[in-house]
Amino acid sequence: MSATKQSKFLSRITPPGLNTIASHDAVAGATSFPKFPKLPAELQHKIWHYAAHLPRTITLEGVHDPRVADFRFPLSLKHNARTVLATMHACHDSRKIALNFYQVYNNRLFHSKGFYINYAVDTLLLWDWWTTQAMYHYRNPRYLMPELVELEKNIKLIAVVGHYPRRAYADCLWVLKRFWRVDELVLECIRPEYDDQIMRSVRAWHQSTLQEQWGKLAKGKRTPALRIVDEEAMVNMRAEQEVNWLVHLRLLADRIA
Repeated sequence: MSATKQSKFLSRITPPGLNTIASHDAVAGATSFPKFPKLPAELQHKIWHYAAHLPRTITLEGVHDPRVADFRFPLSLKHNARTVLATMHACHDSRKIALNFYQVYNNRLFHSKGFYINYAVDTLLLWDWWTTQAMYHYRNPRYLMPELVELEKNIKLIAVVGHYPRRAYADCLWVLKRFWRVDELVLECIRPEYDDQIMRSVRAWHQSTLQEQWGKLAKGKRTPALRIVDEEAMVNMRAEQEVNWLVHLRLLADRIA
């Protein structure tokens, strides 16, 4: 991530009072952390606590896998999350604190091992139509895996790639209604070349239908917020898999010291 993008990302996730300490030079040059061991243990623990709540975007992508022998699962999933987070092996204290907030998520369809996820702050990005087909196996409820139920119950932030008038968007609605417990759903907007009154009406109908379904499942309780972003924002979300946590920790330590 470039220094400019990193600085913008810092301003979005840094707690109040810390926005002004991240200059481009500081972000680009933060490669060491000599002051950290000199901080009191209580402050070190607060910093590790903050590091465990830096939001990430974890992308799931459906792929055809010739190694999958089971005919029931012709598709598999791959993710872009790191197997081991930096905070997990920085030191004993950082790992101990991080394990209070991160859980390991595994899925039998994964190409590789599972990943650590903080359900409260991490965003799950479903990259394409094949992703939902791999996860939910063509709407067949017989193959609804326990791993999916775990995601549906715990994830708080979810994003779905798929612009109007692509078929993927409409086909995702039956999946998205299952995530009625999330705090926010991010969807891709209409492409400029298709942006007209008809497409806007179709999108409005999809959104009202989805919110109506959420309301029924939530039984009148708070339903997820909808946020619409463009294609560039979606691509940037994918690029922000894991922020440079060392930059944040050094900035915090320098400010406290």
